[in-house]
Amino acid sequence: MIGTILDNRYEIVEKIGEGGMAEVYKAKCNLLQRYVAIKVLKSQFYENEEFVEKFKDEALAIAVLSHDNIVNIYDIGNDKNLIYIIMEYVEGTNLKNFIKEAGVMNYDKALDISVQIASALKCAHGKNIIHRDIKPHNILITTEGNVKVADFGIAKATTSSTITNSDRIVGSAHYISPEQAKGNVVDCKTDIYSLGVVMYEMVTGKVPFNADSPIAVALKHIQEDVEPPININKNIPNALNNIILKSLEKEKFKRYHTASEILNDLIKVKNNPNYDINFVNEDEMTRIIPIVKNDSNFDKIKETEKDKKFEDEFIMPQTNKKKIILGTIGVVIAAILVFFAAYIISGASGNDVEKSGIQKVMIPNIVGMQSEEAKIELEKLGLKMVITEVESPKEKGTITQCYPYEGTEVDVQEVTEVKVLVSLGVETITVPNVVNSEIEQAKTTIQDLGLIVGKIDYVQNETIEKNFVISQSLNANVEAKPGDTIDLIVSEGGGIEKTYVPNLIDKKYEEAVALIGKAKLALGTVNEVSTTDKELDNKVVLQSIQSDSQVAINTEIGLTYYVYKADMVSVPNIVGKSISEAKLTLDKLGLVLSFDGENNYIIVSQNVAVNTKIEKGSTIIVESEPEDAESGDNAVQATNP
Repeated sequence: MIGTILDNRYEIVEKIGEGGMAEVYKAKCNLLQRYVAIKVLKSQFYENEEFVEKFKDEALAIAVLSHDNIVNIYDIGNDKNLIYIIMEYVEGTNLKNFIKEAGVMNYDKALDISVQIASALKCAHGKNIIHRDIKPHNILITTEGNVKVADFGIAKATTSSTITNSDRIVGSAHYISPEQAKGNVVDCKTDIYSLGVVMYEMVTGKVPFNADSPIAVALKHIQEDVEPPININKNIPNALNNIILKSLEKEKFKRYHTASEILNDLIKVKNNPNYDINFVNEDEMTRIIPIVKNDSNFDKIKETEKDKKFEDEFIMPQTNKKKIILGTIGVVIAAILVFFAAYIISGASGNDVEKSGIQKVMIPNIVGMQSEEAKIELEKLGLKMVITEVESPKEKGTITQCYPYEGTEVDVQEVTEVKVLVSLGVETITVPNVVNSEIEQAKTTIQDLGLIVGKIDYVQNETIEKNFVISQSLNANVEAKPGDTIDLIVSEGGGIEKTYVPNLIDKKYEEAVALIGKAKLALGTVNEVSTTDKELDNKVVLQSIQSDSQVAINTEIGLTYYVYKADMVSVPNIVGKSISEAKLTLDKLGLVLSFDGENNYIIVSQNVAVNTKIEKGSTIIVESEPEDAESGDNAVQATNP
């Protein structure tokens, strides 16, 4: 396969993956000079119409979706006896590998990834598409840290009868919902459950249920209660713990009802981990309320409460019972009095805790402080600071989180250390000057610095040599962050006329062909896709080059459009059956029985011959007679459907 060129355009470079149905290759599009991924159906499935249609369904399912967190589909094709899908190539890794490397993921990162997955699901569910196989293996993480949900190979439209219960379980055992494990009807809450499993794995480093076989795992999803993730990882906010548990409810009605609901909660907790998710009852919407903070006269606490830029990083234990509030205030007041008494007795010098003999102290507000300043404050209380440096947009040396949490009362005989996360600060990169550089050299220079090459536009230019950079979107010598994008404008020399590709999606086929001609482009490969929805008949569902792309005139644009085909069934033999038996037989096929007489009458003739192909919804007219009658003519008059 390596070196094979498909559709005179896509040159296969390397194999990058393999699944149960298909192999995935990296390829170079020689027309647009970009890399794409090609999913090629395995040859053993070519004779199996079900697998071929399922393979095409993936392309069609994603083709209607346009979202930054969903892998784009560019084209489907059939060339050199291969059936394939052309899609966006994502440079990076999948979430499963990311979790393996990270172990237990920092909850900030887990929230960021969860928000992007939920955003993708919101888009898909809005188009009535259920993924049905959300798992870390199908979630790609780009080199910039962005999330792309992939592999809609078993996705189905919720309007399709194919999502109803069947005798096969669809999905991956560790991530399937209880209803999938039972073979029941699935809906958007199924994806929400699987997202809950993914979130659980990110913050704990393991899946909620494990066993020796897939069947045993599936049974646990149905029967066993999940251990709260906060029992495994004490560092996650209580709010995130509750979001995950609600997503993993066994009964669908107890979960989030939509992806929008869970997305809203995730965003709020991402912005402020101190929010408390309060599920009042099963019928009410999720509520997010702030935890009541302890009042205090300490200057440090006052300053921190005023400093809103630190507020989002507080990680406080949940206190959502009204009767606890007064008790908490009492504890704080008592702690203040004890602290000041100790301070006075000790003469306000040296180690206050040691001199006063106090064994219990309250963790001070150190989030937002510089680490050296916080270290002094902790040492006054007889506590040692243990530092872990992390990437953060905060100033270098700033404490972003601590454990035990601020405001927690600890016994210094039992707890001697406070673990803190300290910001490494924001790395900056000086933007290089690539103007007048050859395009490939310019791309290498940009990428080697950790920056991203963005959109590349080719324009005619009589003075700049062909394939040399004319301008760049970020000025040279300014400071940028790793992962920032630089767009380039490149000379294509003189004399080559360019045009923009029009948007052909949802246009009638004839209209799309006319638009192609009007744009001075040529019609390329045309594919037809069957549909039983009359409203989609003759509408374009895919175009081979994305709209608004700038290409040379006469470039071929391939189209894929729907062709309506009625849903046909074969007429069964119902002569000799009772009326009631015949009704059951025809109901299953979507046909209507027209008859005279009683349900126990026997059918003696039918107006449509056995094995004739007719459209669903058609009527079969029969003649019947009583079971013990020697003769009779109960002919029925009926109209065509």
